[in-house]
Amino acid sequence: MPDPIKTFEEGDRVSHDKEGMGRITAVEGTHAVVVDLGGGKLLRVLSPFDKLHQL
Repeated sequence: MPDPIKTFEEGDRVSHDKEGMGRITAVEGTHAVVVDLGGGKLLRVLSPFDKLHQL
């Protein structure tokens, strides 16, 4: 059975396997989210969000 699709909401604190900790600043439906990593660095992460984990 496949893993359930991860879902995120604006404001969620997350950890990215390579980029570290951040906060969700935008949700683009079920296909992408934008993570603010601090220092003005934004990261757009595409579904299925394998490297992104909710804290």
